[in-house]
Amino acid sequence: ASSSPSLWRLCLAQGFPNITVDFLPEGENQAKLLSCLLLSRVCVLAEGAVLRLSSAEEVQTMISAIQEAKATAESHLADGGRVARVAIGCFYMDAFSEHSVPELSPVTSFALGPQGPGGSRGRLQLRLGHGPEGLLIAATHSRFAALKRIGTWRIKTAEILIDLASTSGASLRCRRVRVLVDGKFTELREINSPRNDADRGKSVNCVLCLREGRSLA
Repeated sequence: ASSSPSLWRLCLAQGFPNITVDFLPEGENQAKLLSCLLLSRVCVLAEGAVLRLSSAEEVQTMISAIQEAKATAESHLADGGRVARVAIGCFYMDAFSEHSVPELSPVTSFALGPQGPGGSRGRLQLRLGHGPEGLLIAATHSRFAALKRIGTWRIKTAEILIDLASTSGASLRCRRVRVLVDGKFTELREINSPRNDADRGKSVNCVLCLREGRSLA
């Protein structure tokens, strides 16, 4: 049976405080939304992010992206990999503008890494920016200088593999991009990136699969 809008809002606010739904799901879309919300539980949500779902179509896209990233992570672990996580982040269109400075683009942080004193975790920080040939991505970690390892990742020579797929706004998609955890930008050569300055200031929801790459030590 369909639930009232107020009941839906109450359930969302209590169970998923970092997710906002900007439409009223009806019929089978209620089941799809619930599936999407439950799938989000297995993901690492970017710190401070509020995930906005604006339509039933976006919910379905999010479901497909999470399922694909989850399958990739599970396959990586089954093949002997030691680190694989699915994450959801929001990147801002300002970073994609030809007029932007990549090094000044907003940081999207994920609480990933071993627990430190008091149970706190380090932060994997990603930046997207616009370069001469298209989009760029850079990765650092908050304990880069202090730790020699994040789990099995060698900090000073760490390489991570990133899959990225947008679920809202611009069409962003790439697979198996190798990025050093050293703050230097890597080109996303195989990505369909936005170049419309009219979209500046808007955010794009993205699902990522993060896993360790080659040992460079």
